Amino acid sequence: DSGWRMVKLLTPKALDREGSLCAHCVGRGGYDRSVAAGTRMVFSLRDADNNPHVTLDVVKDGAVSNLLQAR
Repeated sequence: DSGWRMVKLLTPKALDREGSLCAHCVGRGGYDRSVAAGTRMVFSLRDADNNPHVTLDVVKDGAVSNLLQAR
């Protein structure tokens, strides 16, 4: 086990942190409503130090909507 894991982002605060650390649009409220409504799921690939490297945006039907590169 290398310590890498996928984290499901559930709160506006978690989305804002991800967007800020990765310099992409997941934060700043753009995804808050759809995540809260359950029509979108956002996952973060994290290393052993909890640093995000890739953000995965999945829409309700299970399709990958966006693969946002982080670092």
